[in-house]
Amino acid sequence: MHPAARLVCDDGLLGGQWEIAFPATTQVDITIKGVGDLVPSWESKLGLQGPDFINRMVYPQLQVEVDQNDLVHFDRDISGIYTLLDKCGTSNSALHKKVATMEDISQPPLFMLIDPTRCGKFEDDSFVFSTSIRRYEYGETRPIVARLHSSWRQSDDTEKTVTCIIPQQFAAASNVQLKVKSIS
Repeated sequence: MHPAARLVCDDGLLGGQWEIAFPATTQVDITIKGVGDLVPSWESKLGLQGPDFINRMVYPQLQVEVDQNDLVHFDRDISGIYTLLDKCGTSNSALHKKVATMEDISQPPLFMLIDPTRCGKFEDDSFVFSTSIRRYEYGETRPIVARLHSSWRQSDDTEKTVTCIIPQQFAAASNVQLKVKSIS
């Protein structure tokens, strides 16, 4: 489901460092803090009348913090401020985009969103950190940097510690190259 290898290019299409993915799942605790004045949740905007939804509020920005000792487990640092883009068309109007820092300039934008499963219970759907927000067809998988425990949802909690699951670890593969074969 996830890439088995990747080439981190440095001087051209064929030049760079190959990395092999190992299915070594790692779990770390991260902190998510609400930032800004509360705004109506998607349930509230839909007009749901249940007591849990009618006045439900969420934060317009979330600050994600990863302990410095745990950064080594991540393929990419997910720490930072994520802005809610609630008119996005993603599941539960829950798309968040990371506010780019100087370290992020050379990389694709990072998003936090719910990645729903095609089958199964909605309680098992979880927020993920990914560079892709498009809808995926059956059999396709979203590139995932990390996945939050499925129990976490946007809320009016000021701060919460959440288990974050990293689905794989990449290791450098020495002496591996991509070469162009000449056809004579």
